[in-house]
Amino acid sequence: MQTPRAVSVDVAVIGAGPAGATAASALAGAGLAVVLLHRDGPRAGAAEETLVPAARRVLERCGALECVDQLGFHGRSSHASVWGEPVLRVREEREDERGFQVERRTFDAALRARATRAGAQLVEASQVSIDERGREVHARTAGAGELAIQARAVIVATGRATPESLARLATVVESPATLALSTTLRVQHALARTNVIEAVREGWLWWLPLADGRVELTLFCDRDEERSVGRDTLWSAALRGAVGPARDVQARAERGTLATARLRASAAPILVCGDASCALDPLSSQGLETALASAQHAAHCARSVVEGRSELAFAALERRAWDARLWHAHRRQTTEFLRSEGRFVDAPFWRARQALGLTPSSD
Repeated sequence: MQTPRAVSVDVAVIGAGPAGATAASALAGAGLAVVLLHRDGPRAGAAEETLVPAARRVLERCGALECVDQLGFHGRSSHASVWGEPVLRVREEREDERGFQVERRTFDAALRARATRAGAQLVEASQVSIDERGREVHARTAGAGELAIQARAVIVATGRATPESLARLATVVESPATLALSTTLRVQHALARTNVIEAVREGWLWWLPLADGRVELTLFCDRDEERSVGRDTLWSAALRGAVGPARDVQARAERGTLATARLRASAAPILVCGDASCALDPLSSQGLETALASAQHAAHCARSVVEGRSELAFAALERRAWDARLWHAHRRQTTEFLRSEGRFVDAPFWRARQALGLTPSSD
């Protein structure tokens, strides 16, 4: 059996999406030796994501605003909603109110390129594991064979689908299981270039115009209800009950991905950030913003370990506490917004989510 090639760095970052690439950029830019492990492949989730206008501050702090501006990832000027009453309300946004809408593949690639320009070593890895001390990463790569990467700190930023076994993750708290059913289509519609969110009995619909002229339509529904009544039945019922543009859609749902809001923590002395640890409810439209902010915090924690200002175990506790504060704050805000929709209180999706926080044991 081939002996792994040994590599020593200050920080190993596993996962080269927005969170991992941002953390690697910050650390390499500070002069630390960083290896950024990336596994290419099909993405789960939406092809494009929106960011609220307030995300500009996070984009500026982490240096990603220049990427967004250069790529032209600015939000739509027209937004609409059906919430609280069966009325479609359309509003035109001023330029400073539009926020951002990023195409993920291009955005992620731009952030990785930025990390390598800062000095991070990007390595394509098909398989990764971490030792129990959180100091060594074993990676199977195409070009360099097996690597044994000795690191003073390890950051895991492999997204919502991170397996528990990779980072010894355990769920601390989660919201009711949510499934995102979606399809992508070309339409001729007056609202073909307007972002629309709409509450329906089966959950809520997100009508998202894409840069290539298509529209991505997603139903965020209750996973248990979907299992009970069937995917096609639930999807069709949601479209029939819509007031907005989704009502005219004839296509079936093409994809289904889990989108449950969930807080996880690692039992290992490592730093976990982004959706791997703190996955927000998609209704907040702040998942990507949170991933970037948590990456900044993870980089700060890793740097404090490398520079001898903090023990790794303490830095890992600080990272977990940061995520917990943020997750609970977002859960309260999202629950308040869900409760503002009073038409469907007896429906499974709404009944489960509007009850959050009503008892001391909810969290």
